[in-house]
Amino acid sequence: MHPPWLTTKAPDFCTIAVFGCTPILLYMAEKSDCFLPELITNRDQSLQCACWAQSDMQPVLKQVQEILRSSQQLPIELEHQSRLLRQTLTNKLSGHQFTCANELTVADFALYPAITSITTPSINLRTFPPLAQRLEQMDSIGFVRRGLTIP
Repeated sequence: MHPPWLTTKAPDFCTIAVFGCTPILLYMAEKSDCFLPELITNRDQSLQCACWAQSDMQPVLKQVQEILRSSQQLPIELEHQSRLLRQTLTNKLSGHQFTCANELTVADFALYPAITSITTPSINLRTFPPLAQRLEQMDSIGFVRRGLTIP
């Protein structure tokens, strides 16, 4: 059964469902022909990074946020895993204007929610300068700011 809120007809006229943040981003990027690099190696890197954000980063960071909201102490294993993910992302962003290639891609939009939610009591965003810079960069884009005001 497909979610009624978003389905589309594929070229062979079979109905496909689009769900989750990254699939929606990819669908919209393909549909609008924006934010996907034309060079195949850069496109592949962008798609891998966007999928990594959803499959590896978001579940861990969501779990961290839920524990912190309940005022519980973060288990050491989760703190360690969270720190490793942030360090991996920091290494990925270091020395690059954007996440993949030298252009704004779906990877930047997929990672943005993760970057905005990475502060924990023991991990300060300032200890990861590339993350802080990326957050500032994304916040400075007009359509990103407008999108954040939509309830």
